[in-house]
Amino acid sequence: APAGSGKSWFLTSIGVSALRQGKNVMHFTMELNEKYVGRRYDACFSGIAFQDVRKYQNQVKESHKGIDGKLYIKYFPMNTASSLTLKSHIDRTQLMTQKKIDLVIVDYADLLRPFTIQKNTNSYEQGGDIYGELRGMAGEIQTPVWSASQANRGAHEEEIVGALNVADSYKKIMIGDFIMSLSRKTEDKIASTGRVSILKSRFGSDGPVYPTSFDTSCGKINIYDKNSV
Repeated sequence: APAGSGKSWFLTSIGVSALRQGKNVMHFTMELNEKYVGRRYDACFSGIAFQDVRKYQNQVKESHKGIDGKLYIKYFPMNTASSLTLKSHIDRTQLMTQKKIDLVIVDYADLLRPFTIQKNTNSYEQGGDIYGELRGMAGEIQTPVWSASQANRGAHEEEIVGALNVADSYKKIMIGDFIMSLSRKTEDKIASTGRVSILKSRFGSDGPVYPTSFDTSCGKINIYDKNSV
């Protein structure tokens, strides 16, 4: 999705869904600090606007009841961590807590650095290498990884953000197992709406576009049937 479309909120919503299913989630953040991300989870769980979660701590705590999954949030400054850094932290967390991490969220992979930097490579090639290393890490630890990527500047007012709108390396599209895009034009941001398009899927059909409601005050996202009005 383009910048400012709600990629981080979407990743947080995915994490919340997993936690409600009793899954243990590791959320890596390279832009927002750990407490800020934690408050976003509080907003998603409680439905209380992000800026108000501190005022309604009792309601927030009540919304956490019955949640068996554990959330671990770790901040790394942008361009300082590689996929190996993430794997080391996951291994250490699992060893210390004796709990298996079921889902990894990386917000977001474009801000990682490659573990190995080849001579005479440019940023375009390095972007593809980062995603390849992250996919390799997911396969090694046998844990699904969700991340986000920027779309280019021309995608801001597109009705549908397509694969060719991805910023930097097209290798991201080639490497991914499941790729969806989010389009939220100016009028969508005003109306709290958007469109989700399935660009690639190794697990089923691709191509459908789903109307979406998107409340960025508390991260409430609903994806509706493609034929829904």
